[in-house]
Amino acid sequence: MRYWSVLFALAAIFSVGAFLYAPFSPDWWLPNPASDYRHVVSTFGREIDSLYLIILIITG
Repeated sequence: MRYWSVLFALAAIFSVGAFLYAPFSPDWWLPNPASDYRHVVSTFGREIDSLYLIILIITG
């Protein structure tokens, strides 16, 4: 029983660490930055990314 709690604690720590690291690493963030117009695959790509950022700002 103790090993499961350690496993889930490590998973939670890893998740928080990945969340904190992602904005500072260009490879871990959104696939197409707002300043780069060439990597938008979908016609709704910018709108979806903007919606994602708004939700991320609201939820923290």
